[in-house]
Amino acid sequence: MANSRLLRNHIFIAAQQPNFVNLKTHQPLSWTCTNPNPSEVAQSLKGLSQARHLQEDFEARSKDKKLKTGGKLIHPSSRKAKQISKLECHAGRVVKKRQNTKAKYNNLRDRIQWFKDQLNENQTHLSQQEIHELIQRYLQRFQDELEQIDLKNQIGQRQKTPQYASRKALIETTINTEQHEYETNGIEIPNLTRIDAVKELRNWDGSVRLMPRLKLCLIKHNNSTSNKNDNINEIVSIDNENESMDSDVE
Repeated sequence: MANSRLLRNHIFIAAQQPNFVNLKTHQPLSWTCTNPNPSEVAQSLKGLSQARHLQEDFEARSKDKKLKTGGKLIHPSSRKAKQISKLECHAGRVVKKRQNTKAKYNNLRDRIQWFKDQLNENQTHLSQQEIHELIQRYLQRFQDELEQIDLKNQIGQRQKTPQYASRKALIETTINTEQHEYETNGIEIPNLTRIDAVKELRNWDGSVRLMPRLKLCLIKHNNSTSNKNDNINEIVSIDNENESMDSDVE
């Protein structure tokens, strides 16, 4: 008798909540039920909790005021929930794309800075042969670090539990990617064959904001066997539409 009265109270409380329905029959619950099913009440209360949690989560993260629920509970399968879910997926794709773009231009900035640091004070420009030799040094820039990692892993018992495994994997992936670019479509570097381009590179402050001013070019591995007086085939510039991201990329 006591259990029946307790279940009646639970149903009465649940009936006061808006849009509270039976998850199986999709019919509204009523406190006038004479023989309440305990499993039905438990599932309904669980559904109410899930709906509240879903609503709070959506309203906290949704930036579109038109998709606010106004404090009302929404059904997980309703059109409103699908709209908010679609908005969240779009926002996630935008954030991921922005992060990838920032990483791309940060990597390009580091590459340009490396080539800038290799220039001597008296060098006004380089020949293509000198540029290819410089690229080979660039592709081998992690060699000392890889040797140090291998040396540390050989000490004691570390060969059983390799140290810096993630760092080593990242370096190897970077080297393979750059080597592939160099041998196929070409690796993007500052154009060091032109005096004005070298001068602009020396005046560059190292920021992404001023990178579109630099003159870049694609260098392929097969160019190393060509005549030294040949011009570099293709000049590519950074897309200016990404200039607005300078504050984010920094």
